[in-house]
Amino acid sequence: MSNKVNFDFFRKINSFTKIIFYEFFSLFFLIIRVFLLIIKPFIIVRIVFIQSSRIGGFVRMLDRLIHFQTIRKGNKEYYFIFHENYISNYFLLNLFKKKIKKFKNSFFFNESIFSKLLMYSYKKYTFGKSLFSFETDLKYNDAIYSRYGKIINLAFSFEDKTKGESFFEKLNIPKDKKWICIHNRDSLYLEKFKLNINTNLTKSDYFSYHSYRDFDVNNFSKAAELFNNEGYHVFRVGSMQKEKMDYKNSSFTDYSFNSERSDFNDVYLLSNCSAYLGSDSGVADIPLIFGKPRYLINFSLSLIYVFHQDGDTASFKNNYSFIFKHLFDTKNKRKLSLKDLFKYDLFRASRTDTFKKVGVDLIENTKEEIYDISKELLSDFNNEDKNITDYEQQKKFWDIYYSNTNFKRYEDIPVKICSKFLSKNPYILE
Repeated sequence: MSNKVNFDFFRKINSFTKIIFYEFFSLFFLIIRVFLLIIKPFIIVRIVFIQSSRIGGFVRMLDRLIHFQTIRKGNKEYYFIFHENYISNYFLLNLFKKKIKKFKNSFFFNESIFSKLLMYSYKKYTFGKSLFSFETDLKYNDAIYSRYGKIINLAFSFEDKTKGESFFEKLNIPKDKKWICIHNRDSLYLEKFKLNINTNLTKSDYFSYHSYRDFDVNNFSKAAELFNNEGYHVFRVGSMQKEKMDYKNSSFTDYSFNSERSDFNDVYLLSNCSAYLGSDSGVADIPLIFGKPRYLINFSLSLIYVFHQDGDTASFKNNYSFIFKHLFDTKNKRKLSLKDLFKYDLFRASRTDTFKKVGVDLIENTKEEIYDISKELLSDFNNEDKNITDYEQQKKFWDIYYSNTNFKRYEDIPVKICSKFLSKNPYILE
């Protein structure tokens, strides 16, 4: 008992000492930031914090930084970029570094006590524009939004392309073979690297707060067979996954469990694929910034605001269709329509417990639903104009959406829902 009391006492002392330490040095950094504010008319210094432990934490942030610097080229600006010590993909980070350093005004640093204190200062004192994030310099959002997937900032060197071809040779796949990447989100990455990833969540929350985005990889089986029959090789991607996919075909590679898996091959596959079909996890940002067709499945209807202009500071243009999980009221035993989403106050819901509190489950897309969007994917390859044959139904969906939000409407259909999915689920528009 006494040992426990002593442990609690020293833990409290340690926490108190840490608070005093951070508070003391936050004043020092406050002075530095005031100085940066004073010299702003002559030289602009920006601080950038990158969550490098997560692909989704740094891909679009650094891609945004490149777009931003390109638009503001000629301004006297300097960027000090701090990333975590754990790197989720070294090759991709180095690819960004090579590109960004060409501006000759950017400097990268590893995480340190200095960067932690600096971050603490920005969280405590919110003033000025020296912090670069999705929330700063919003006047450039429209320009950056329109550039996503159209202006490609990264490129593979000749040596990298040769390395990619060598990877295909090892797998006995012809160099001219086209491929499609599929991906399902699960919790293994967060479970395995919980000690490496910065978080303020409790241990119980850590594994569950985003579990509503997870789904079963085996629901891809019909889609994979369809792609194989159409002459495409299929790669199931992901740096680490819980389960192997129960599907066998000479033109299918469960790459997540392949001995050739590497940071380089991860990026090579996702940035050179014919299309991506899968979750909205961080890996999906790689085909996005490389301008590859990206079809999302098992998306959360509560988060569709990220698809349209001004929906969010991190909004992106997704030019290809998607399908979402069904919201199911467990008490009344019925699926919720788009209007119900707003009635249940679930718009913008992004945590599993938020859905649980109102008694709503999220039902995964079936094999048939994923098969339907896969057929639409292949059809789009032969339809360059991507004509929307169910225009009125698609528009009705967004009519309901905009009538329940205060967003400015820039276009009738910001992003298309898979036509078959919408027609087979008329309850959505009720």
